[in-house]
Amino acid sequence: MHLIDVHCHLDFKEFAADLNETLERAHAAGIRHIIINGTDAASNTRILELAKKHSIIKAALGIYPTNIISITAQEFETELSRIEREAPIAIGEVGLDYKETTAEHEQHLMRERFRAFIALAQRLNIPLIIHSRKAEEDCIAMLEEAKARKVVMHCFSGKKRLIQRIIDNGWSLSIPTSIVRAEHFQSIVATQPLSRLLTETDAPFLSPHREARNEPAFIVETIKKIAELKGQTPEEVADQIYMNYQRLFL
Repeated sequence: MHLIDVHCHLDFKEFAADLNETLERAHAAGIRHIIINGTDAASNTRILELAKKHSIIKAALGIYPTNIISITAQEFETELSRIEREAPIAIGEVGLDYKETTAEHEQHLMRERFRAFIALAQRLNIPLIIHSRKAEEDCIAMLEEAKARKVVMHCFSGKKRLIQRIIDNGWSLSIPTSIVRAEHFQSIVATQPLSRLLTETDAPFLSPHREARNEPAFIVETIKKIAELKGQTPEEVADQIYMNYQRLFL
């Protein structure tokens, strides 16, 4: 099987001691590409270095929503320019987060800078990998306003009517490894077309095993769960999701 992890954070300190072993386990499990998503300028730098060292790693560059409000306009423009020069496989992890950021002036700044990331992805003709916690409606509205076409909604927790808008817009939903116990994601898989699904870990977070660190090799468990819910074989599911990935990213 050819497997994909479209969203993780292997540049985080949780993997500092055993990254090579983590990548070996991923390869042995059938993972072909791992997209590490940037969360700030330092994270983007680490990811670019890792992508140069390991062919399995692909770089998505971005600034996490709650980090983006703590940098100056000059710092933001500098990082935006660097991302454009590097031409990553995707722009991510970007979007909105109203759970951690409740002040209106900060949410406004978050939206303005998200808008700039949307425009950059469109100029580069690459996908956006979207964080939308407690801001799902605004995220979708902004993407629709910009007529965004290449969109991955990461770990989407919004309501059914918003999920339908995602599908109607031709966007994709990346399903985390926590699906093995999360009814919300099981419902998404059961009701939405396989052609719109991708797989992610969000490692080191959202492990299928409680209290354990997540890692890309665990994508195998997501594939098995999706196959169970869809009444298909794991091989059929893996093949379709890999095709979805190729269509969107390659």
